[in-house]
Amino acid sequence: MRKQLISSFVGLLLVGMGSQAFGQQTGWQGSIALPAANSSLSQWTNNHVWGVCLDGSYGFALPNSRSVFRPGMGLNVFPGKEGDFSIASTAPRTISLTSVQLNADLVVPLGNSSVSFVSGFSLNTWIKNVSGKLGYQWGEKQSNGTVVIHPAGTVDNNVSGTVDNIFGKFGLRFGIDYALNDKVTLAVMLQMTDLGTDAEFLDLDKFRSSYTSTTAENPTNMPLAGGNVAGKRAVVPSWLQFGVRYHF
Repeated sequence: MRKQLISSFVGLLLVGMGSQAFGQQTGWQGSIALPAANSSLSQWTNNHVWGVCLDGSYGFALPNSRSVFRPGMGLNVFPGKEGDFSIASTAPRTISLTSVQLNADLVVPLGNSSVSFVSGFSLNTWIKNVSGKLGYQWGEKQSNGTVVIHPAGTVDNNVSGTVDNIFGKFGLRFGIDYALNDKVTLAVMLQMTDLGTDAEFLDLDKFRSSYTSTTAENPTNMPLAGGNVAGKRAVVPSWLQFGVRYHF
């Protein structure tokens, strides 16, 4: 699959290099794209090709240059499919992620062709929606001081909401634009962003790293195994998106 995508991309680039150049791509623009998730994203969502990337932007011509500065705003939606936790837990879960994004690109035409190189950055707000079961035994202390042991895979692990640090998750963008005419552009882009750690996908009220026993003396609830792995793995989603950009 990846080799086919690379071959298609190279073929598109070669065709574009021999085409007549079109006018500068400035003004209001909108795009829609299909994402292909890299392993850094699909290991959490359990989805490789599913979702949508939407983008709205405005292109400013740079003085004494054919290049364009293109700030905008994007929405990237990655629905999850049920699978096993990749943090040493066998409990099934579903993780869906959405990125609300502020971005800015520099679009540089390649010679006199219809092809432009795109590079830029993004500031992201990630929204998570996790459903499933906790993959560890969990000891719940009752009001009378006794501890009830819940077997692995029986306690809900439902987490939703916005990841901390709104628009504080930095990302990079690299791509190629191929202008079919002065209205329609084909676009291929690689995006890489930060999200946080795997602790974002756990109900931390049921997953503590400081307790390992089931004695009634412990002051709160505790996991019975695996509690020291939460937050140890960085989550850095990346994906390759293929889409169409329309110039209004």
